[in-house]
Amino acid sequence: VYHFPCSFGQSAAAQVASDINAVGRIFGTMWFDIETNPDSRCAWRSDKEENCKFLGELISAGHANGIKMGVYASVYMWESIMGSCTVGSSLPLWYAHYDGRKTFSDYTRFGGWSKPSIKQYGDSVGICGINADADWY
Repeated sequence: VYHFPCSFGQSAAAQVASDINAVGRIFGTMWFDIETNPDSRCAWRSDKEENCKFLGELISAGHANGIKMGVYASVYMWESIMGSCTVGSSLPLWYAHYDGRKTFSDYTRFGGWSKPSIKQYGDSVGICGINADADWY
């Protein structure tokens, strides 16, 4: 499950529950996407500490529901939205760096992660006529 958090409106617990109810419990990991939300009605707050607190609430809700979780972010988006926050650093990190290379050698530490789990190294990769992101792990 790929979750774009909305830091206002529904609570973190309600958002996690809504995702679980929508797909059932048949998924491997719920990935919290820390980047600019494509829905302008659901942006991150300008206060990085509040954003960090909200991510912590999402993670707590995930633990309460017994699900596996991870964080998707790039260095730029993390620092722009979360600042120096390290909440979530115990979860797997799926980071974005579109350099076309299947390697973690480019990884720059951020958010408390010492190493990533997955790298998204390209976007809009054509596969059988379908656009997809290119990931490596």
